[in-house]
Amino acid sequence: MIYDDVKDGLQAVMFPVNEVDVYVGTEQLGFDRIPGKKALINVDTGRVLSVVSDRYRVLPNNTALKLAQKCCTSAFPNTVPSDWEVFGVEAPLTGGHCRLDLKHCGEITGYDWSFSSDEQKKFGPFIRVSNSYNRTSVFGIRFGIVRWACTNGMVAWHSSITIRVAHDVTEMERSIEAQINEAKFRKVFHDLRGVLGPLRNVQVPKARFRPLVLSVLRIRKPADMPEKRENAWKSLEEHLDRVATRYVKEMGANGYALLNAITDVASHPPTRVGGCSFIRRERDGLQRLAGVWLADFAKIAKQEQSLGAYLEKPSLETLRPTSSPAG
Repeated sequence: MIYDDVKDGLQAVMFPVNEVDVYVGTEQLGFDRIPGKKALINVDTGRVLSVVSDRYRVLPNNTALKLAQKCCTSAFPNTVPSDWEVFGVEAPLTGGHCRLDLKHCGEITGYDWSFSSDEQKKFGPFIRVSNSYNRTSVFGIRFGIVRWACTNGMVAWHSSITIRVAHDVTEMERSIEAQINEAKFRKVFHDLRGVLGPLRNVQVPKARFRPLVLSVLRIRKPADMPEKRENAWKSLEEHLDRVATRYVKEMGANGYALLNAITDVASHPPTRVGGCSFIRRERDGLQRLAGVWLADFAKIAKQEQSLGAYLEKPSLETLRPTSSPAG
């Protein structure tokens, strides 16, 4: 779930974890310890988070957060860890894994944060740290760009900086020192500016926004739905149209408004509409799709014929004619 209140989210994921032996019990033989295994326990709730190898190294979420702050100060040496605050928390109720988004609490000097003449001070960097207690993912760091006006995270586009390493704090710190530096992040901003600027000149009819958003985020209408779900799908379409209308009114019917509509839905997914769910991916997955799409769309936007074909029939086949569709 995505926590609306960051304090509640942090409280929900910053619990202590105990490592305990695992036993199997039978009526005849009683209890025997299972060799090579241990269970991870949420101390606050007493709930079992996972059963893992006894060689598995636990990385507490509070340590993961400190490592994320270290990444931030490596990328921006003129900042300090306390300048970076959590503004987004996503985690299941079980607490088995979590994602934390950090942003700088003030303007970072030495950067041109505008991507067009009327977007002064509306963009900035953010970092997403992923961690788990149930082996769903290794510790991961991903940098992205966020538009502060609506906190639409744009992550995982091709020039983003990432770190993914096993749960070894010493090795993580070495990786951060070796891989994260200011020069890399300046290149990310330079490349992104080259992509975002021209989008304002790409005309996209407002009527095409909804099918484009559905295609990019891979939200598909199920076949043979009962009336209740048909009505819920219609409500979802109306929600997408409202999002499109808002950005077209603010920015015009162009590629930049389309990008903001896509990242808005990805960052604030309407997971249940009319009591029904049509979006199966978590926010992180939706934002990754949006990020990858941005790089692809920027390429075909320069080709009038390819752009026209894609806007008419948005799909991976028309976006990437030489690629096969992915699920």
